[in-house]
Amino acid sequence: MATALDLTAGIWTNDNDFLGTGVAIWTIDTLQRWLQRQPDL
Repeated sequence: MATALDLTAGIWTNDNDFLGTGVAIWTIDTLQRWLQRQPDL
């Protein structure tokens, strides 16, 4: 968590304890959705 805050990075986890901390939380589902998104044209 400290490293993610320092680097302004997200955390890859399925642990809901990190929700609401101000750090982006990535799961397999959110990563897949992000990768499959359609870019704005």
